[in-house]
Amino acid sequence: MSLRRPVPHPLLATRLGNLLDCFREYGAPDARFRFWLRAFNLLWVCAIRTPLHDLEQWRVRKRVEAQAFAAPPVFIIGHWRSGTTHLHQLLSQDPQFGVVTLLQAAFPLDFMTTVAAPIFGALLPAHRPMDTVPVTLESPWEEEMAMASFGLLSFYHAFFFPRHGRRIYREAVHFEGIAPQRVEAWWRDYRYFLKKVQCGQPERRLLLKNPANSARVAALRVRFPGAKFIHVHRHPEEVYASTLLLHRKLQEIWSLQEGDPVSLRDIVLNNYADLMTACIEQTSDLPARELIEVRMTDLESNPLAALESIYRQLELPGFDAASARFTAYLEKIGVYRKNRLSLSDDERSALRLALSPVFGRFGYG
Repeated sequence: MSLRRPVPHPLLATRLGNLLDCFREYGAPDARFRFWLRAFNLLWVCAIRTPLHDLEQWRVRKRVEAQAFAAPPVFIIGHWRSGTTHLHQLLSQDPQFGVVTLLQAAFPLDFMTTVAAPIFGALLPAHRPMDTVPVTLESPWEEEMAMASFGLLSFYHAFFFPRHGRRIYREAVHFEGIAPQRVEAWWRDYRYFLKKVQCGQPERRLLLKNPANSARVAALRVRFPGAKFIHVHRHPEEVYASTLLLHRKLQEIWSLQEGDPVSLRDIVLNNYADLMTACIEQTSDLPARELIEVRMTDLESNPLAALESIYRQLELPGFDAASARFTAYLEKIGVYRKNRLSLSDDERSALRLALSPVFGRFGYG
């Protein structure tokens, strides 16, 4: 799919200091015009916007820190391209839930006071870069994008600095080799951002979708007691092929370095295996009222039945009241047109070897 307009870079919303930290940590942009042009635009925009970030923090910090969560959040987890976005958008039709919007994820440091929303909205493409899912400023979005503006520990940096993709994944998602004080600082930033989101919808329970959280379930349970988890899963071959496309598309529009297509396959495969291993281990002792596992094909073939089972098992109220909204949304979007992807025999063999626990755990042939 060709893009009609450039997609705004997520790091346009960060502080200049964080941007410079990224360059120090992962290296300068490669010596090609498109990379230097992106870096130049990031530098001057971040330099101008950094005082605005500081101003908002000064104005709203006390209010945000005093904000209580309406209820323990509901976390949608599952590997990238497993159907998490579809479920997120579907469940967000229920007015009891509040979500992180694209505007908030794109402007996490100053969305409460920014006046740049009309400009950002005008720059948005009609659909996401990797598929045909439409996007608007109010689209439900994953908070992992927001965390890229807070510091180095965000999986999104792998799209910007692909030569360090495996390291970024292990550090940002599993906090491997990261000093405890830095991990705690990340959790403070994460909680602060979610409280900012809650400020705008104080009565609504947060419904959060972030594939990276699939490896953080144990920590989320400690920091958000009573949280609920919905794990969406899909056939590993489809997930792997679609994730490769995701990386290629986002590197094409956001990367500051040249990626290696050969090593990318290994990075995606190893990340997939690590994420699912952590997810299975950390959800194994969750009671049924706190975790439900949903097969994407069931959500597609009989969505209302799948949704009803989610509400019933997690003991969430309001399914009957929201069912008409779910039906209206499903009728509006119609049949989702997926990308047609294929794998080589070698890729299938490597996938089945690395993901054998996933094939067995969820009964994929």
